[in-house]
Amino acid sequence: MRGRGSPARAAPGLVAAATAALAVLGVASCAGTSAPPRLGGIPQEAPRSPSAGQGPVPESARDALAAWLAREAVLIGDEVEVDCTRRPFLAELAVPTGGTSGVRTTQTTDPRSGATVIVMEAAGGEIADLDAAPSVRFGAGFSAYARKRLTLRVHAAADPARPAFLDGFAQGRATYFCRQPAKRYQGSKVGIVAEISDDGGGFAFRDRERASP
Repeated sequence: MRGRGSPARAAPGLVAAATAALAVLGVASCAGTSAPPRLGGIPQEAPRSPSAGQGPVPESARDALAAWLAREAVLIGDEVEVDCTRRPFLAELAVPTGGTSGVRTTQTTDPRSGATVIVMEAAGGEIADLDAAPSVRFGAGFSAYARKRLTLRVHAAADPARPAFLDGFAQGRATYFCRQPAKRYQGSKVGIVAEISDDGGGFAFRDRERASP
C-alpha cells in the first residue's frame, strides 16, 4: 500500500486551492432527505428490496466509479475517516506519508468485521503543512488529508447490494474540493460517498456530498 509518491504531486495546486477555500464564507450542502443519516451525515439510500444485489454490475457503473477516482479532488479535516471496500480500492490505494518522522502509523485488524485498520497520527499533535500530514490517495485523483489523525478501514467483505464503496468523513476545519466538475463543501463536518449499489432497480454508480456548518 505504499510508494506511489505524494498525492500533492498527483494533483498540482489542488491542496493549496482547497486550503484557500477554507477562508471563503458559506457552506454548501446537498438536497435534504428524510432518510436516517449515514457516515458524515450523508443520507442513506431508500431501503433495498429483497432482490437487490442479485444482478450483474454493468460496465457503465464500473466506468463511472473509475472516472470518480480519476478526477482531482481532496477531502481535508483535522480528523478524517475513510471506509472502503478492498476491491477495487486496494489496487488504487497509496499511503505515502505513513512512514515519515512526523507521522505515527499503526495497522490492526478489526476482529468483528475483519477490516484492515490503518491509523496515521501527527506525532506532534497536528501538522499544518498538508504535504507532510497523514494522507492517503485513491486512484490518480482523489486524496484525503488529516492535520491530526487519519483512520483508514479497508473492508474485505461487502454487502452484495453494495459491492464497492468509499465513505469519507472529515471533521474540524473540513472541506471537500473537486476541480472538475467544480465542487466545494466546507464546514465543521464534511462527508462524501462514492459507491456501486443496487436499490432494487439494478446496480448503478452513485456519489454525493454533504457539509454541516
